[in-house]
Amino acid sequence: LVSTTLSNSHAMRTHSILRERTYFAHVKDLFTSTSRDGWSEFVKCLELYSHDAISRKDMMQLVHDLFGPTNNDLFEEFKALLSHRAAFDASAADMLSLLPI
Repeated sequence: LVSTTLSNSHAMRTHSILRERTYFAHVKDLFTSTSRDGWSEFVKCLELYSHDAISRKDMMQLVHDLFGPTNNDLFEEFKALLSHRAAFDASAADMLSLLPI
């Protein structure tokens, strides 16, 4: 049971990583083709959030502003990726409790 759960978790994580890489490559292409500073501003928002320098709410507002109204679909996908990542991280923490000590 534990090995099956861990194997499924690994497959889900691999899929998630591929989805995230594809998304961020698309966003990078968009920002570098339309704005000289857009990509670096986007990365700066993520970095500030990852270092707890800004709240999730503030980061989401900054990213929303960067995407603007014409790229709302990318912002919605960004929100979905964050939700998926949070759910995965929570389930990974739960799986650690399944490991024998």
